[in-house]
Amino acid sequence: MTRNPDQRVIFCESEGIDMLFRNIQELVKVPIDHIIIEGKRKGAYDYFHQAFSGLKGALIRTLMRRQFFKISTDMGALLGLGRLELADYAKSEYIKIYGRNVYSVPLYSGDLAGIFNFMEGLPAIVKCEEKDGGYIFTASPNSEVQEELVARLQGKAPPRQPGNTRLERCQVCSLPVVLAEYEWDQGMGTIADPATSRCMALVGPTDIDSVFRELENELGEEIPRTILEAQRRYITSAFDRGEIGKLEEYLHRHFALRGMGNLVQVVLREDSLEATVNNASPPLLVAGILQGFFELNSGSGSSCQYDKGENGTLNVEIRRD
Repeated sequence: MTRNPDQRVIFCESEGIDMLFRNIQELVKVPIDHIIIEGKRKGAYDYFHQAFSGLKGALIRTLMRRQFFKISTDMGALLGLGRLELADYAKSEYIKIYGRNVYSVPLYSGDLAGIFNFMEGLPAIVKCEEKDGGYIFTASPNSEVQEELVARLQGKAPPRQPGNTRLERCQVCSLPVVLAEYEWDQGMGTIADPATSRCMALVGPTDIDSVFRELENELGEEIPRTILEAQRRYITSAFDRGEIGKLEEYLHRHFALRGMGNLVQVVLREDSLEATVNNASPPLLVAGILQGFFELNSGSGSSCQYDKGENGTLNVEIRRD
């Protein structure tokens, strides 16, 4: 969904992000916001470090600090991340952002920490306070952190495979024409699905994977299964059977529109579903979506096995309990 095919974004429900993290926290029975923030910080810093390296980054930090903050908040509104405004800034001391309709408080806290790392060259701590129906996010130097600013992301995107799904595209912006059906309100920083009233957001799947890796590093090797279960719970609680229609066709549209992968094969039986998804991203969420919709369609519980290939292909097998 970008002009650069290697710079992916996914289109997802904002409430789905929060419910996913809430489900994970309920399953692991410990607070996880600080882990989410740290994982997102690493992802955000890595993005800015790569996108604005060398002379370009030096010029921004020297001559365009406030302009950079303004551009980043305006871009956030376009992506459905919320209405974000620079409230105050003092070089090397703090950045204050006021936000309404924020897509995810812990994820945006991580975004701001990564921006502070990149712009100020300092470790950051982010505090969030409710104010006037929104939030004040304050990033400032974290004197307690002595380690390096960033642990470079360990994940590497697999080679992109050609797709076979064709969506009509706008001749001006090149985005799928179907996105015009959504209500884009830049002033409020929201994208609404008029059919369901759900708010949507465009987020980077590599950032979500960065959060998942941080959770696994902190909480152990069972976290991938926990994430899968958390996503299954979200799908079965937030969607209903009436939205689906014919499951195979619905899944093709669901993944294609959201930029989450190309469903190249799906075999649905009364007691099972087998699927192959090329370019699956993030793969754990894709597997959880498949399991959740299978359960909505079948009306019963299930078990899920998945295999992630090095070429970005995800194979999923779901069996009815």
